[in-house]
Amino acid sequence: MGATDLVPGVEPFAHLSDALHGWALDARFVEAFAIAGTAEDALAQARRYREAGTSELVLTFVGTQPEADMADLAHAVARA
Repeated sequence: MGATDLVPGVEPFAHLSDALHGWALDARFVEAFAIAGTAEDALAQARRYREAGTSELVLTFVGTQPEADMADLAHAVARA
């Protein structure tokens, strides 16, 4: 998930409490509400959404190199 292990959307608030920080790192939350991991992981997770009937996804890239992460995902899509 880039430079941070926090769930996108939660990281701006995680500093407010230890409980919120722990919740944002919970693997069950990440699995249910985020697409995370390598570009190949992200493609596999996106396929699950497609199989469930989703036709569009909005992705937010976090970390110190979002442009490079977007390029990695685009290359993985081209190879798929």
